[in-house]
Amino acid sequence: MNRYGAFVSPVVHIDNAVDASLRQALIGVLDQEKDALRASGGNRRLLRSDDHFFSWKHDAVQALARQCHLHLAKAILDATEMERPFFEALIFDYHSWIQIEQRGAFVPYQSATNCSWCGWLCLDDGGHDEDPESGVLVLHDPRINASQALDDVAPHYRYPLGHGGLKFRLKSGELLLAPSYMPQESFAYMGERPRIMVGFRAWIRHQNTMPMLPKEASRVQEVPLVPWGDWA
Repeated sequence: MNRYGAFVSPVVHIDNAVDASLRQALIGVLDQEKDALRASGGNRRLLRSDDHFFSWKHDAVQALARQCHLHLAKAILDATEMERPFFEALIFDYHSWIQIEQRGAFVPYQSATNCSWCGWLCLDDGGHDEDPESGVLVLHDPRINASQALDDVAPHYRYPLGHGGLKFRLKSGELLLAPSYMPQESFAYMGERPRIMVGFRAWIRHQNTMPMLPKEASRVQEVPLVPWGDWA
């Protein structure tokens, strides 16, 4: 008998994706640029930049953008089979932002559009919080009809089979990457000290393929993939 784990989603969780010194430098940049943030989120307790954070000219921001780019490129390389010429011709089109989550901030259930990958990086987790659900990021099952077939056996399937969502409570320095087709939400953050997160979305295309969005109108940031020699 052959059993196939069909339609598996490549979710990647990386510890220490960004070191403490760079995180601290980025928090300093955020303090300088706090007037650029605007209230957002489900109850306006989330302060968010525009969608072009990786374009900020600060050295720390550019270092962060490169690290996030490398982590995403590595995740894709590990999950795919590509010949070197195609690999080196890839372009990543990014939208990105930084946000401060005050007590009570949450992000409602949503699906990311005009991208193929999403990333969430925790710069500062806000410290100890006794609520185990505080600020939890949930990636929901993308199979539209899966919830219609939840019998009494469904909770007992072995990983990676099964139903339901994946929950992550990111700590400082941790990065989560997931395909954009997975619906997502963040539970209310209930810490006493604000939490700082960076988010980004990417559409990956061959250099000869048109962008998903008009570059001028949407201010998409194009980033070529790093040379093959950095990965081989």
